[in-house]
Amino acid sequence: MYRLVAFDMDGTIGDTYPGFFRSIQIAVKNSFGKECTIEDIVSHLGISDLGIIKAIAGEKWRQVFDDYLRTYEVIEDPAPRLFSGMKECVLRLKSRGIKLALVTGKCPESCSITLKRFGMEGVFDAVKTGVEDRNIKSENMSSAIEELGFDKEECCYVGDDLSDIFESKKAGIECYSAAWAKTESETEELKENNPGKVFLRPEDFINFILSHN
Repeated sequence: MYRLVAFDMDGTIGDTYPGFFRSIQIAVKNSFGKECTIEDIVSHLGISDLGIIKAIAGEKWRQVFDDYLRTYEVIEDPAPRLFSGMKECVLRLKSRGIKLALVTGKCPESCSITLKRFGMEGVFDAVKTGVEDRNIKSENMSSAIEELGFDKEECCYVGDDLSDIFESKKAGIECYSAAWAKTESETEELKENNPGKVFLRPEDFINFILSHN
């Protein structure tokens, strides 16, 4: 029985990467006159967006970061997109008395912007964000569990990346893999590393959780 379900944001709650990438590219171009590549950004994934921008922009990081936040808040092409049915599924868990946490690599500012755009402000009982120099998801999972007063056996995490599986293991909790935005090859890789715990639709995951509570 799970009393706390923790969610990743990017690629799990919503399709945020295209808007995230484009906002950084626009902010970098405004300061340097040329765009960075998506490969430049992807090479730094795992740390917060602030950390990524510091790595790319160097001494101009504050200017680029502020511009990035302004752009990400309003960007429509491509806009951050909440996955179909996700908000309803999350609220179904909440209506059953299950506590919710958000554990994301995003910095606090961009996390807040994303939740506002998705109309999910105040939905999560605990929100844990990333830092600029390393992946701290396992630490944040443990922090959310302690903050909400549960045992690890009562908690699980759902995320879309292989790293989420490994971070959950480090935290000592079960991980379920969100494959609803993955390619076939990416889904197979998740299945190899997390057998029997990969879901293709948000509804399937929520129904699984509720059927075991």
